[in-house]
Amino acid sequence: MNRWAALALVTLLVVLAGSSTLLRQHGSTPVADGAEGLPVPDYFIDNLTAVTMDPEGRPREQLTATHLIRLRDQPVVDVTTPHLVLYRPDEPPWEVTAARARVFEQLHQVELIENVTLAQAGEHPLQLVTEQMLIDTARRTAATDAPLTVTEPNSRVEAVGMRAYLDAERVELLHAVQSRYVPTR
Repeated sequence: MNRWAALALVTLLVVLAGSSTLLRQHGSTPVADGAEGLPVPDYFIDNLTAVTMDPEGRPREQLTATHLIRLRDQPVVDVTTPHLVLYRPDEPPWEVTAARARVFEQLHQVELIENVTLAQAGEHPLQLVTEQMLIDTARRTAATDAPLTVTEPNSRVEAVGMRAYLDAERVELLHAVQSRYVPTR
């Protein structure tokens, strides 16, 4: 083997050894698209807090989550343990929590799934619990076709289906509405 071939071989081995060490240090291994039929992430974020502002520079929405992932060629972003706060000037914010959520490509459509709670504190606190809800952050609306329970001080309402207009503080219960008044003692 001549000197140049030996030098090229040694250089190649050094580059491969350095690349292998670098990959082990960062704990990542390149994955080919579709390897073993698994979807390929486009991006992911752990321990996310994202805030959007209104034109006056005040918070409009805040999303916190433990994990967010968007898979390549998918039109949705999957979110784990989302907590969405919809701020309103001079009013208590609406807060929404769930086990998971899907944010659609338009970014203002959020589907909340499992243990969904929509709540507002303040002078007249209200809490709505269901298993599925669609929030439109641009229109400030919420909707579900699933069974739900609304609780306020002294009352509990059960229904199937709901449309809420959050800025107007108006909730329409759609079907099978049953209410119970519990007086304070």
